[in-house]
Amino acid sequence: MAMRRRGWVYGFLLLGSSAFAGEPARLEYVSATDFEEITVDLKQDMQRNPGIVVINVKLSPEARRRTAAITLLTINQPLSTFIDGRATSFTPSTVQSVIDGPYLQVAVPQDLLLKWLPWGRP
Repeated sequence: MAMRRRGWVYGFLLLGSSAFAGEPARLEYVSATDFEEITVDLKQDMQRNPGIVVINVKLSPEARRRTAAITLLTINQPLSTFIDGRATSFTPSTVQSVIDGPYLQVAVPQDLLLKWLPWGRP
């Protein structure tokens, strides 16, 4: 029960005043701690969205709780998603329902994906 309350409090703190001031709420992930797995389909249509790669991630238990809490609080409201401090989209998404599953599919800039690869770091 204490973990559940902590997730709610964390959600409220992350939303802060920006969600109530008309700005999109922010859902932020740190790839090193929030993603247990990152997979990518190498056969993607790069012509449709050049420079963008769709990845599949498995959320850590803490990231999953945080995602559920924030999406519950922002149903029918705009939400911007950030990974490692970078926005995953220029326009926020409108939350339709609570996201509480362990897996997400996210479009990220290709250069961000390259930084996650062991051989992609300078």
